[in-house]
Amino acid sequence: MIKWLVLLIPHWETDTVVLQEKGDELHIVCSYSDIKPGEVFDGMCELKTFTWLNWSFPYGQPINVRSFEPKVIA
Repeated sequence: MIKWLVLLIPHWETDTVVLQEKGDELHIVCSYSDIKPGEVFDGMCELKTFTWLNWSFPYGQPINVRSFEPKVIA
């Protein structure tokens, strides 16, 4: 029930996203939670997003841009 409420109620959240370098810029690829162990990217950061109906819209500047930390198989 709570999952449906979160889906229907617009809200702000901070999401960790992975970045890929194209030229001299870093571009958002996907959420860190969507990557699989073994995938490698150029960087990662936190991004404030406005989320509603399972759609996320980035807002503001990236926070804490850093090198990529790969997931490991546990």
